[in-house]
Amino acid sequence: GRDLDAILARRRTTPYAVLAINDVAAALPDTTWLTELRIGDGHLRVSGISRNVAELVPLIEAVPSFGEARFYAPTTRLAGGGDRFYLDMRLMPGREKTP
Repeated sequence: GRDLDAILARRRTTPYAVLAINDVAAALPDTTWLTELRIGDGHLRVSGISRNVAELVPLIEAVPSFGEARFYAPTTRLAGGGDRFYLDMRLMPGREKTP
């Protein structure tokens, strides 16, 4: 009951999409750039370029509001350095970080 009330109050004061964008931006390293972001059906999908693609899933999984992070298309190496990636994650509103 209390958790649901807190989630609903937070949702009324700050749109969930803004919270999800803020969380993903905070989780990604400075060497990662997003070129696309989509929110829908309980998922957040991002694509972009990163200097270290291997670290992205663990970084996203460490954020309480995301779960089940996975690449949904092949990662490709770019000639100028870095890799193009396509990442999908489940939105987990209200999930708390465990100590």
